Amino acid sequence: MHSWQNILQKVVQAPDPVNGNNIGHAVFAKLPGNKLADIELYDDVSDLTDPIKLRLLLTHKAAERNTSKHCVVIGMNPSTASAFQGEKADNTARQVYNWFAGASALEGYERLTMVNLLPIIETDSLEVSNLLDQTTDNYREVFHRTLDALLRTEKYDLEHTLLICAWGSSSNKRWVRDGQAWFYDYLNANKEIPRENIQRLRSKSLGSPTDYPPHPRGSVGLQNGNELIGMPLENPDRKSQR
Repeated sequence: MHSWQNILQKVVQAPDPVNGNNIGHAVFAKLPGNKLADIELYDDVSDLTDPIKLRLLLTHKAAERNTSKHCVVIGMNPSTASAFQGEKADNTARQVYNWFAGASALEGYERLTMVNLLPIIETDSLEVSNLLDQTTDNYREVFHRTLDALLRTEKYDLEHTLLICAWGSSSNKRWVRDGQAWFYDYLNANKEIPRENIQRLRSKSLGSPTDYPPHPRGSVGLQNGNELIGMPLENPDRKSQR
């Protein structure tokens, strides 16, 4: 296991740092020269000078919960948010935290972590696709190794870890199609992960079920009836099979 994976493991087993009214903390990174072995980690996105900025994870330990159960939410690509609540959060982080804090389905979980199919912080879809074209293998490996770090800690074992897929529709975003394929590649290589622990929201709002894992934005929240259901055992998007 790479040293940066060991750092991620330590972060997801540690309490939140005391940092104003912020809830949670993040790990940011850059890839100097696009070499995976040279990945550099940072506590704050403002410390990054590299034009390609990555957020590897955003995590929170609920102080009042001690169950050794871990909820991991997987989104598309990240923002600069470094907390789930407070001045360093954003709308998506707040929505995910509200699931965690108020949903009956998640009340037994002590830790919430958010990761992404592709860790690049970038809102321009064309730019994201261009960056992915340059170093596809690196980003696939970062995603897989991040999952390894989260799913193989001493405190949170596979049986007590819930994966909530929440990356939205892959129809108009190439990197979501690719990332979804990477996710299923990982599952196929790690058969010991309980499939019943891999779930998604049933629908984007309280309407009809979707055929993709809805993104948190637009969801009215689990506590209002938007329940979790299992993810398909195989990749539902044939376009991602390259």
